[in-house]
Amino acid sequence: MELPGHQIKLSAFASCLFVLVGSAAFGQLKLDILILKPKEIYKIETDILVVDTLVMGDSSVIMLDKKKQESFLHFKLAKIGNGCLIIGRGKNGIKGKDGLKGKNGNGPCSDGLNGSNGGNGANGEAGSNLSIYLSQVDLYGNLTVDIAGGDGGNGGRGGDGGNGTGGTKVCQGGDAGNGGNGGNGGIGGNGGVLKLFCHNCSTDLIMLENKKLFYKIFAGYGGEGGQEGSSGNIGLGSKEGKGGKDGIAGKEGESGLQGFYSFSAE
Repeated sequence: MELPGHQIKLSAFASCLFVLVGSAAFGQLKLDILILKPKEIYKIETDILVVDTLVMGDSSVIMLDKKKQESFLHFKLAKIGNGCLIIGRGKNGIKGKDGLKGKNGNGPCSDGLNGSNGGNGANGEAGSNLSIYLSQVDLYGNLTVDIAGGDGGNGGRGGDGGNGTGGTKVCQGGDAGNGGNGGNGGIGGNGGVLKLFCHNCSTDLIMLENKKLFYKIFAGYGGEGGQEGSSGNIGLGSKEGKGGKDGIAGKEGESGLQGFYSFSAE
């Protein structure tokens, strides 16, 4: 049985949801009950999920819709088993392509061609911003909310320079090709913002942090810079060709920004 004051808070939240749906093209899914079997993965394809009763079996997972910048979860009653997860983690950036090796000289006394530069690593994706509204929660096990930012992709390796060919009596050996530069590492994704509201929690959730309630809001690391390409070999002969230059290593990407967590209970 719910208290009248509790109903008022819930109806106020519902009104807020309707405003969001009408004014910002948010989508809402309303369920009376959602039961996740052990190890079951439930993927949300909406901004707002409202459930009267949520039961998460051991090691079950709720996957947030990463196409949405912000998600809202509202559970009147949530029963949580062991090792349960809510995931809106940003994807890691893809590694940059390696540069191509420069072609060797073609024919006597020919210079080697320069290696191409490695590609830059892609930036890591930001973690989801998530607001969770609870009316009552029973943490029989433990819950982890993972909205960390993804790591930046590593830069690609620079291509090695091509080799110069040997000289003859009438011409000197070919010059060595320069090595390509390594690609820069991608920037790490920002950690998400987690807001947790609890209207009628018999247990103070703050006391359960790092015991039964865990959250990951850290920023993604920057990607490593790509290795520089080496110069090619000079062409030999009575007159040797000129040496090439090694490429320059790529720069390490910057880490993203740490996320933010807030908790309030009424």
